[in-house]
Amino acid sequence: MTKSAAPVDGELEGQLLALIRGLVRSEVRAVIAAGTPADDYLSTQDAARLASVADGTIRRWIRERRLEPHRAGRHMRVRRADLLRMMKAPRPRTVHADDPVTMSPEARARARFG
Repeated sequence: MTKSAAPVDGELEGQLLALIRGLVRSEVRAVIAAGTPADDYLSTQDAARLASVADGTIRRWIRERRLEPHRAGRHMRVRRADLLRMMKAPRPRTVHADDPVTMSPEARARARFG
């Protein structure tokens, strides 16, 4: 009985593998066709390119806590969805002069070094 069961198991295994391959290929095609997901993580350079700003601006937005940083080893990333949401939201124009996070680099230098 084991001799007749072996070819059936091998045949069944081959059919299952072919089915799984087909399903995976169709899922991969669907993901590629859908474009870039909104929840992917961007480097600061890619985020700057998307927002049409300088790389330093993205880093400033992170310092100002307008964007949440995510670390990937030594590299800093931001979520695409967070960046798009921040860009769409109206920005309040209130700036506190003594807040070191919102101070310009020149004002911070004057405050620290006189």
